[in-house]
Amino acid sequence: MSQDDAFVTVLTTENIGSVDDALMALGNIKTNSRTKERTVPLVLMPQRDGCTPWLKIPEGVYAVISSHGRFIGIWPAGFHWAKPWERASHLVSKQSITFDTPIKACPTSDNVMVEIDVAIVFRIKPDQDAVQKFVYSLGPKRLTQMLTAFGEEGVRIMARKKSYAEIYDLMDTEEFEKHGDSDSDDDEVKRQSRQTGSSTTGAGTSSATNMPVGAVEMSSVAIRSKKAAEKKQDVESDDEFDHHDQLENTKRDMNKRLVAFGVEVSSITITNVRLPDNFAAEMEQATTWSVRNKFADLKQKYDLTVVNDRERQAQLRQKLDEDQEEEKASFQAAQADEKRKNDLIQAQIQQVVAEVEETAKADVREIETTSELRVAELNKKRDITKATIEANTAAAIQKIKAETDAFIARTTAETKLKVAQNRAEVLRLQARAEETAAAKLKAKRQYDQELQRLRVLKNLAGNEQVVLSGDNSSSMLAQLSAARQSAQVLNSSV
Repeated sequence: MSQDDAFVTVLTTENIGSVDDALMALGNIKTNSRTKERTVPLVLMPQRDGCTPWLKIPEGVYAVISSHGRFIGIWPAGFHWAKPWERASHLVSKQSITFDTPIKACPTSDNVMVEIDVAIVFRIKPDQDAVQKFVYSLGPKRLTQMLTAFGEEGVRIMARKKSYAEIYDLMDTEEFEKHGDSDSDDDEVKRQSRQTGSSTTGAGTSSATNMPVGAVEMSSVAIRSKKAAEKKQDVESDDEFDHHDQLENTKRDMNKRLVAFGVEVSSITITNVRLPDNFAAEMEQATTWSVRNKFADLKQKYDLTVVNDRERQAQLRQKLDEDQEEEKASFQAAQADEKRKNDLIQAQIQQVVAEVEETAKADVREIETTSELRVAELNKKRDITKATIEANTAAAIQKIKAETDAFIARTTAETKLKVAQNRAEVLRLQARAEETAAAKLKAKRQYDQELQRLRVLKNLAGNEQVVLSGDNSSSMLAQLSAARQSAQVLNSSV
């Protein structure tokens, strides 16, 4: 066997420091050249800081949340409030993962041990039950064992149906759903071959002039080679369908067994087949001589086809030149006829244009005259309407002014009458009040009169420049003295 063996994929569960390190940990794929193992983290187990009341779930993982070790649900990506005893116990990758497993010592139908590399693409199904079943019932380690066993079982059955000379037919084989595109490609090649043949045999067509010399030469060779390939494909088609059916059955069987654990296999592909070194050398030498013989046969046929195609090409070119001359003469005659018709049409067009212009000018003049008359009528109606409106407005203004003056005079007279009535009522009420209060205020008026008299006498007594003489001077002094005493008795500030 070749020393360049393929790596074996090992799915693992990794412990990480926090949820924030999840994406970096999932991308940390390790390879060991000594053991030929490629370690792919599938499940992560982060630590929880109990002091923070939240959890941040990154994109690209299913977060399995537990409380005191009990499963409570799958949380989506984003920010979540979380109790201190709630933690993301497992983070499961959402990505589709390629699982590579080389199947060693696969016996062929003639008991030659070969090595076949298989690539299985799978993912964890996106629902809560599937993630829970995978984490708690299967796990990465058991999934690695099951994928290896299922892939090995299907590939060994396929290899047992082939001899070592036919074992390379398994290369790049996928399940049947992705097979069948080659038929449509073959049909397209056939259609292109038929179109190329029709363009080279038709005389007088322009496509022959644009075709390179090599295209005509290669078309016949391509058609013959295609027929030979179709015959070979018919012989090998049954075996190819067997390969694809076998892989499809293997994938279906794997999904039936793994669906209970939330795992879905989407593709199985045989990526490489390795024979023992001595068998590979023998096959390479046989294949080389076979290809050389086929090449010599095809080259001889190609040389013969080139000679025939060159003769045919010369005939086609001569025919094409004759057709071109004939087409050129026909084109010149048709061009002269078209020019004559074009000149006649141009003259007719100019005549029609002149008639249309004269008609348009007459219509414009008629429209202008009618418009001026209509404008004059409208202006006259406008002036009459304006004068009527102004006269009516002036009359209305005079009427409103007269009514306003009358209303003001009437309102003023009524107001003055009301004021006079109010004043008379006030005087009557004052007189009645004075009549009622006259008897009660008599003593007060006498008191005020006496107090005024005493103030006068006080002022006279305090004036040093006043001289009393005559027979009544003694009486005046007595009155002044009595006035002082009365003021003291009455507690006055005289």
